Amino acid sequence: MNKVKVGVVGVGTMGKGHVRTLNEIETCVVSAVCDIDEVKIKALRDEKLIDEKVKSFSDYRKLISSGLCDCVAIVTPHPAHLEIALAAFKAGLHVMCDKPITCSAMDADRMIGAWEKTSVKFSTMYSMRANPCNKLIKEWIESGRLGTIRRVEMTCTAWLRTQKYYNEQSWRGTWKGEGGGLLMNQAPHNLDLLYYWFGPAKSIWASLAGRYHDIETEDEVFAKIVSEKGFPIIFSANTGEFPGKDYVEIVGTKGTLVKNDGKLLFRELAEPIDKTIKESEKAFATPEYKEQPVEFESSKTSGHKSIFMNLFDSILKGLDNDSLIAPGDDGIHSVEWANAMLLSKFSGEEIKLPVKRKTYNELMKKLIEQKIKL
Repeated sequence: MNKVKVGVVGVGTMGKGHVRTLNEIETCVVSAVCDIDEVKIKALRDEKLIDEKVKSFSDYRKLISSGLCDCVAIVTPHPAHLEIALAAFKAGLHVMCDKPITCSAMDADRMIGAWEKTSVKFSTMYSMRANPCNKLIKEWIESGRLGTIRRVEMTCTAWLRTQKYYNEQSWRGTWKGEGGGLLMNQAPHNLDLLYYWFGPAKSIWASLAGRYHDIETEDEVFAKIVSEKGFPIIFSANTGEFPGKDYVEIVGTKGTLVKNDGKLLFRELAEPIDKTIKESEKAFATPEYKEQPVEFESSKTSGHKSIFMNLFDSILKGLDNDSLIAPGDDGIHSVEWANAMLLSKFSGEEIKLPVKRKTYNELMKKLIEQKIKL
């Protein structure tokens, strides 16, 4: 095999974009597409994103059993991810599942459990991991450059969506169609970065609201995430601001690293703050520090393209799943954190992780059946 044959299931807005990206990658070829809406497949042909050699299907099961694909890219609405992935794993196909991998932690358990019984590759589209700035932040944290992490603040308000965005697709902004709003559509990228940088959390408290749009689900989130190491992460996000911001502040004992709209700034302390606290002879000390921008290489390759290329490289070279930038089983963490936030909203309590799967599913069933609006 010198090229990975890819079948794309779901060719709406994101799926169409993925087809365009896949066409730019030398190590793969789009061999089949699938969508229940024939108009979307026709649009691919009309725009010459696929030619007559690419077979189209309206049933993902027929695509999977066709023998035309080595890998399946799942780009459907979130609730359909599980059944498609299970079928692909059973057929021995590699899987790229768009985020979130599922809507509930219980379904994520099932998906990961099915994959673990195979030898195929499983990746998810957490494209922000491929960003050079985000990779450098991870390197600094793991190298100890910041010292012991004391607290983190993340604000994600560059996700503006209009009412038209929700009106265009009836499944958007509904419990049944998405399993959530901001937490299931935009913010999974941000929650994944927090896991990517800092690892697992042990508890979450959250406030959720629907403030900006006429939808059932949340479009604003404020949360306190307590990492397993004990430091707090204050997280806020919404889809109703402009201009929004992409802001992260990581405070360590050796200094503070600030990411603001793609730029990095480091405020490096002359000595660790815990040393100053313990040994300073001044009651109101003003520690010396040096503030400087942090340079990093820009990327000419989009995050989506990088994630796909990494997966295909792993497949063609026979590498293990640990070689992936965004392993599929990592996808459970953003799902579980989002589930915990919703449970916290309705219980008013801080939720300890792992979340109680049955309790969450019962809540979601109620939200869907009663079409409860936040």
